[in-house]
Amino acid sequence: MDHPTIGELPLVGSPLKMSDTPVEYRLPPPLMGEHTEDVLRELGYGDDGRKV
Repeated sequence: MDHPTIGELPLVGSPLKMSDTPVEYRLPPPLMGEHTEDVLRELGYGDDGRKV
């Protein structure tokens, strides 16, 4: 899979093999901390790090 910062990235294949629903690899793995703010916001934390 092509990764936006490191180029070609080998991935481990999924162990699940389903004939009617084959595995699709659409996105590369996220960068470290890429979704941290979104996750914290979903958990109820504000931009200042306090629980709202």
